[in-house]
Amino acid sequence: RWADALSAQGEHERAAEHYRSARALYRQRAHPEGVSAALRGSADQAVALGETLSAEALYDQAELHTTTDVEQANRLIGWAGLAIAQADWRRARTFLERANRTAREEPLIHANCLRRKADLSLRSGDPITAIELANEALHLYTAWGFTGASARCRRLCGDAEAIQGAHKAAMQHYREAIQDHLSGGDKRGAQRTATHIAGLLRSQNHEDAAQTIERIMYGLKGATT
Repeated sequence: RWADALSAQGEHERAAEHYRSARALYRQRAHPEGVSAALRGSADQAVALGETLSAEALYDQAELHTTTDVEQANRLIGWAGLAIAQADWRRARTFLERANRTAREEPLIHANCLRRKADLSLRSGDPITAIELANEALHLYTAWGFTGASARCRRLCGDAEAIQGAHKAAMQHYREAIQDHLSGGDKRGAQRTATHIAGLLRSQNHEDAAQTIERIMYGLKGATT
């Protein structure tokens, strides 16, 4: 879980070390599900870094150790994320449908599928559906206190509003996302969302305001080192 948190916050080197240590420990204890989860976490990280071949190999390795429906569903969601990154919308939808069927009684799997479907909708040109799905996921994450996932949903809504020219609504989503990032101690997440804010300001020819945001972002970056 610590490795997952580091990866979600963009601490990729530290996360990779924790995933390697976790795999070694789980193998030592003959715990196949733990090995699978650690491999899948490394694969998810490879997707985030754009390392497609590494991600595919790690997901395949994870499948060899998977024994529970929940971990199988998590792996399928990971495959969907890779398909989205490759702009393979049909394949992504197939993986998400399989993930929902595999662990349909697990609310967190359902929420994670909703968030991936929202991302898929946004990237495939349907921002209205993206907002609807992201808000469904956001409602669940907020109820559970998952601020990191909530922040990503809010940022996605901001991107979807920005695409439609609803700049005021987009900015509100981004501000709420940063509040969630910071309340959860995720300064790198706040930094990434600040980049979206700066881009939105530049699209409206507010260069001075964009530079101010970037200076704040630089301060957040320094605070994480």
